[in-house]
Amino acid sequence: MLTARETLVRIRVKIENELRGLLRTVGVLFGKRVGGFTGRAHEIICGELEASPEMRIIAETLMNARGAEN
Repeated sequence: MLTARETLVRIRVKIENELRGLLRTVGVLFGKRVGGFTGRAHEIICGELEASPEMRIIAETLMNARGAEN
């Protein structure tokens, strides 16, 4: 059970880092905010990615994949 949890945590971290990297390529720095990763991601998706619908779809898909483990 611990091994399975460790694998899921590793996958979640990879998804988070992938999202941060993709956002950095379009000039959006993720940073840290109150509300954690999910709160900041939704803030970026709803606000800063309005001008880039393709990147918004990618970010939403990654967030859905990240949340699928819950």
